[in-house]
Amino acid sequence: MDKNNKTVQIRISSKERQELDELAAKMGLTLPALTKMFYSKLLTEGKLPFNV
Repeated sequence: MDKNNKTVQIRISSKERQELDELAAKMGLTLPALTKMFYSKLLTEGKLPFNV
């Protein structure tokens, strides 16, 4: 692994993890890939990529 890369860990329930894995798989992606996409969008837009 590149020494410039860092690991990010979050705690979610087993049920949430399973549901998120299934949702990601339906899109042909993995949960780590979706997470990286979220962070990339956050960095390029400078804000959350959705309304809260």
